[in-house]
Amino acid sequence: MKKTFILSILLLFLLIPALAQEIGENTGFFSPPEWLIGTWADESGEMIFRFEEHNVVQTSPDHTDFDEVHGSDMCVCFIDTSCASQYTYTVLIPSAFMNVNYDFKNIQDNVLEFVFTNNDVVTSMVMSKKGTGD
Repeated sequence: MKKTFILSILLLFLLIPALAQEIGENTGFFSPPEWLIGTWADESGEMIFRFEEHNVVQTSPDHTDFDEVHGSDMCVCFIDTSCASQYTYTVLIPSAFMNVNYDFKNIQDNVLEFVFTNNDVVTSMVMSKKGTGD
């Protein structure tokens, strides 16, 4: 019984990354909505995101080009969804037991609410679009 359990866990660790990699490859590039394209920052300028037609780049506090890490050994899967006033993407990192959610909600012209969820820890802030007369 103990051997079966250990083998099951081992198999799970071998199959999840392969499955997640396949899912990640099928999702393709990011697709942020038109209203989100551009650079956004919080009031302090410590959290900055740049949204491109098929990519998301977090330029601060650490530089992360999500298109570059898509399908890498560390980040196996991205899932993004959008509607008229909201864009969400999730980063699944099974090897680190992480499920990180990025949620951007348009609350008025050139202002959005950003909610970051790392497993069960939630952080929320208001961000504004840069280069719009600010």
